[in-house]
Amino acid sequence: MALTQVRKEDGAELDQFSKNFRAAYNDNSETKNTWGGGKLGIKSTHKVEFNEKQREKEELKKSGL
Repeated sequence: MALTQVRKEDGAELDQFSKNFRAAYNDNSETKNTWGGGKLGIKSTHKVEFNEKQREKEELKKSGL
């Protein structure tokens, strides 16, 4: 939303609102997005498990069991 005109008597109230909103959202580092959270998706999880199983099989072959 964009304001193009503000009446003089409402200017102070608008400034107060903008200061409050800026402090609550723009300047607040706690509300910033953090992506991912360190969790793998289902496909990636399956790929990692598959690769681990393949490594285990190779290690067993190398050890002679």
